[in-house]
Amino acid sequence: MSLYQTLKTKTMKTSKPNFAILGQKALMQTAVILLLILFSFSLHAQQIGEIKGKVFDKETKISIPGANVYVEVGGKKIGSATDMDGRFTIKPLQPGTYNLNISYLGYNTQQIYSVSVNTDKITLIKDVFLESASTKLGPHVVTGRKYEESVVDFEEASKMAIKGADLNKMPDNRNLANVLQSISTDVKVSDDGSIQIRGGRSGTEAYYVDGVLSHSLNNLIPSMAIRSMAVYTGGIPAQYGDITSGVVVIETLGYFDLYNEWLAKNLYEEHLKDEERKQKELEQESIIESEVIE
Repeated sequence: MSLYQTLKTKTMKTSKPNFAILGQKALMQTAVILLLILFSFSLHAQQIGEIKGKVFDKETKISIPGANVYVEVGGKKIGSATDMDGRFTIKPLQPGTYNLNISYLGYNTQQIYSVSVNTDKITLIKDVFLESASTKLGPHVVTGRKYEESVVDFEEASKMAIKGADLNKMPDNRNLANVLQSISTDVKVSDDGSIQIRGGRSGTEAYYVDGVLSHSLNNLIPSMAIRSMAVYTGGIPAQYGDITSGVVVIETLGYFDLYNEWLAKNLYEEHLKDEERKQKELEQESIIESEVIE
C-alpha cells in the first residue's frame, strides 16, 4: 500500500462521525430548548391582564354596539369591538401602562390616558360616553381624560396592592418591609428586619419577582424599579404553591412600561394644552361677539 493510500485510509477512519454521540447531543439540545420554551410560556401565562368597560351615547345614554376600542403596543393595535350592550374586553395584555382609544363613525374619538393593567387582574374603565361629531368643530375631534385609580387596591379581602409610582411617593420607600407593613395590618416587621405575615414564622412566606421565587426580601430589588407590588395574606392562589403565611408579588418595570408612561404623559400634556387653546379661542370669540353687539 502506498503512503497516499495509507494516509487516506487513516483520515477516513478518524473522520467517521459517531452517530450515537451526535444523537444524544441533539436530544439534549432539543430537551433544553423545549424546557426553556415551556418556562417562558408559564411566566407569560402568569403575567397577563385585561381591560373591560362599556361605551354609550352621551346624549341618549344608549349603548353603542360596534365601537372600536384598542390600545397600541409597539406600533401594533390590540383591541375589540363593543357588543350589542356596548361592552368591550381587551386581552391578553402584558402588565403596564396603556392609552385607550374609543372611536365610532359619527362620534368624536375619545382617549383615556395612563390606563394601568396588572397581572391576573381586570382593569375596569368607568362608562365611556361618546359625543356626536359636530361639523363646527371639524370632521375629527379627539377628546380625552386621565384614568383614575386608588393608591392602594383592596380588590380582595386578603390581597393589597400598590403601584410603583405611588410607592415612590411614600416615606422610607427604600425599605420594602416597612412599605408592606404600611399597606397591610397583617404584615409585621421585627427589630432585626425580618417579616412575619399573619403571625407566621419568618421564612414561611414567599416572594415572587416577575414570576421567579425568592425566600428573602433583603436587597431584592430597588423601589424605583418596581412597577407594582401586592401582598396576599390569605386565600393564596394555587399557582404560588403551598405557602402557609403569605406571598409578596413584585413586578418590575420594563422598557415598554417606561416608554408607555412617557408616551401617556406627553399625550395628556398635549391634550391639556389643546383644551387650553380651545378655551382661549372661545373666550376670544365671546369678546368679539360682545363688541359687535355693542
